[in-house]
Amino acid sequence: MSGHATPTTWLALAGASPAPLLAWLQPWLASDAAPGQPRHLVVLCPPADWHALQPALATALQAHPPLGTQLSGDWPPGFHRLSGGGWHLTLCLAPVAQGLAALSCQAQHVWVATEHLQTHTANGTPVPLPKALARLCAPLATLSTAPGQALSPADGWAQAGWVPSPQASIGPQASYQPRWPTPTPPGTTAAHAMVVGAGLAGAALCASLTERGWQVDLLDQHDGPAQGASALPVGLLSEHVTASETVLSELSRAGMALHLRELQQRVPLGAGWQPTWVSNLRSPASATGEAIPAAMVRPSALVHAWLAQAQATGLLRTHWGAAVDRLQPGTQPPTHWQALDAEGRVLAQAPHVVVTAAFGSASLLAPHMAHLDMAQPLRPVKGQLTYAPLTAPPFAPHPLRDHGVYVPCYEDSAHPTAPRLWTMGSTYERGLNHRHTTAAAQERNAASLQAMLPLAHDHLRQQQAAGELLDWAEVRCASLDRLPLVGPVPATAPWPTPSSQLGTLARVPGLWTLCALGSRGLTLSKLAAELLVARLLGEPLPMDKRHADALDPARFALKAVRKGAGTVKSQ
Repeated sequence: MSGHATPTTWLALAGASPAPLLAWLQPWLASDAAPGQPRHLVVLCPPADWHALQPALATALQAHPPLGTQLSGDWPPGFHRLSGGGWHLTLCLAPVAQGLAALSCQAQHVWVATEHLQTHTANGTPVPLPKALARLCAPLATLSTAPGQALSPADGWAQAGWVPSPQASIGPQASYQPRWPTPTPPGTTAAHAMVVGAGLAGAALCASLTERGWQVDLLDQHDGPAQGASALPVGLLSEHVTASETVLSELSRAGMALHLRELQQRVPLGAGWQPTWVSNLRSPASATGEAIPAAMVRPSALVHAWLAQAQATGLLRTHWGAAVDRLQPGTQPPTHWQALDAEGRVLAQAPHVVVTAAFGSASLLAPHMAHLDMAQPLRPVKGQLTYAPLTAPPFAPHPLRDHGVYVPCYEDSAHPTAPRLWTMGSTYERGLNHRHTTAAAQERNAASLQAMLPLAHDHLRQQQAAGELLDWAEVRCASLDRLPLVGPVPATAPWPTPSSQLGTLARVPGLWTLCALGSRGLTLSKLAAELLVARLLGEPLPMDKRHADALDPARFALKAVRKGAGTVKSQ
């Protein structure tokens, strides 16, 4: 397998006038994206200017249909990732000062709208633009702005490593030539990975990796994909609503938009998903009858769609009935990983391995993080769903959420149970690591439905008496802080100190994880996969870098050290 090329990234600080930006973008728009050579465009745009840029950018991207067609509709502030055919667009809709602090990339070409050359924070403090851009650029990156616009020496361009171009009137105004050592992009020498687990997380990762030209070996203990928590009869894709913004609420908003685009592009409407609304009954908005957009989704349909996308590249090998008992570094080279079964047979091997096996991730990761006891933050959470074919008119116009979610009517022509269903659940039973359905969990679902909608509860009892009621249970994986673990696994040595930073912690070469999605796999799996791939390949992050840090698997080790709880165990 050939080496992976450094991703080509263009970064634009857009302004009120889209014409100069689009003229600068012509070489990017006219270039080709070959397998293994993705093309990235990062656009930072103030929300007030987005209404002018959006239609112009959508028109310019018509040459790349997956991107151009996705640019319609409303776009709330924050991060948005659009992908297709090797083209990747990361939008950051935020004030320039805030966006510069949130972005993470290594751009080769930069555009700055004239009005941002003297940008300020909300309190009027000047933003050190040369330093802020230097943090986001690779050495020899070029910087362009409006023709004839000179970069003022008084603003500190030279001190930040920017060298003015002698031909600025016909080309870029400066190039980034720092006189000090700069970090080397992570990159990799072999574009081949194993993925352990074929649920939402594993399938999303297979699609993202093969789209970049990577060879992927997918291993799962079952006879096919989506046999664990992703076999849920129907789930709800919606934002995580909180009284004030949290990392999870912001991520879920971006993740929901990304998953909706994936569903629209890859899964037939009415044969795996349908749009809807949901009322959060404990939300203050529920008193006014307000509902928020959502979608009802059969997770297995999305898993199969992502794996079909990966299979179409010819780069995916699947290993069904491959129960991975342990992972071990191979003998050549040392970072070459092997997946072994319980008898010690090698199931597959690759330079990189990503563990996406829900709570099964804990036993696979623990031996390689024994000194940190890093599997400890992972917790099993059993969920039981109660459901049945819908033989009566729906009892509500759309889903309701309180203690669990009531789906009054889900229509799916390809559903293995029935083309019309209602569901109630799931329960959230912390610490339970079995998939047995119980009468007690069914009664909890019934009690929750009675509190939400007595008429629907009466119908549940009728179907229960008729023997029509069904139950489904599975174990999800959650973390102590209820956020996923996405990224490289922390190494056992050297041991971090309280002053250590996440970016400086040692990692186990080639060992990654994407787990602990909890009950948010439908909302976060693709966004998490794009984050992991960005970390692996040195691509622009698809989210605010502080959110990416909040998902770093090493965060628990650092927290333990800072609390004085981290101790090195003996060999």
